[in-house]
Amino acid sequence: KVHFMGPLADFTGEKEATIELPEGSKLRDLLKRIDERFGKKLPEMFYANGQYKMLLLMLNLRDIHPEKDVERPLADGDSLHVIPPVGGG
Repeated sequence: KVHFMGPLADFTGEKEATIELPEGSKLRDLLKRIDERFGKKLPEMFYANGQYKMLLLMLNLRDIHPEKDVERPLADGDSLHVIPPVGGG
């Protein structure tokens, strides 16, 4: 599952999305599917040209880096959280 946190849920129209991938898929496959389904819905300040900007990505609640971890294998039941920056004071 992919979880869109905060205002990202408003942009995508979904707080949680189930994305089916074949066995043996890697993080790159999931990110490509997210791009195909939601890329045009996300503002350019967060996502443009296949690049995540100012977003925290967590796979199974562990921080990941989309550029460095693209070959990370995925398993059934994995969960990706897409989290926008939080500000305040």
